[in-house]
Amino acid sequence: MACNALTCISKSCGNNLGGLKEIYVVDQDAIDFNGTGVTVNITAHTVTNIVSSQPFLQLYVNPKTSSLTSEATIDLVNGSTFYSTTLNLVFAKREAAKSYALQVLGEGLRVLTFLVKDANNIWWMISDAQLSGGAEESGVAPADGAKYNVSFLADTPNRIYQVDSSIIEDLVTTCS
Repeated sequence: MACNALTCISKSCGNNLGGLKEIYVVDQDAIDFNGTGVTVNITAHTVTNIVSSQPFLQLYVNPKTSSLTSEATIDLVNGSTFYSTTLNLVFAKREAAKSYALQVLGEGLRVLTFLVKDANNIWWMISDAQLSGGAEESGVAPADGAKYNVSFLADTPNRIYQVDSSIIEDLVTTCS
């Protein structure tokens, strides 16, 4: 088996910020992953086109509340590698509309695809994600705030792909 050639990792000269700025979600069934629904430039590790039968819907989170973690799981004995990506989202203020929306995101072990913009203004696509847990919290003191803290998990054969930002605007619908 021929593997890909090694490539360089260059030094970053810009500022590197943590956190998430924007999150959008769609049912994975709206995208034909086995056909022409997603175009990936493999060597650039970038999604250059997404065709979806439904718009990606906005999930609004406050700044400095949510995170994305992607970890490699490598078994040298079995020769297997996969990547577990966890998207932790915090939604401020407990209320019926958010409770219902979160319940719908998890019903029937629904499989989802996310577009996530990080604090460096880089977009990422997380496919094969499912609601994997969460808590509804009242807080103790007024400064604690009431919130939902939920997690989505995706296990994929590749690291999550960066998305060409020029395709985002035509894919998403923002909420008021």
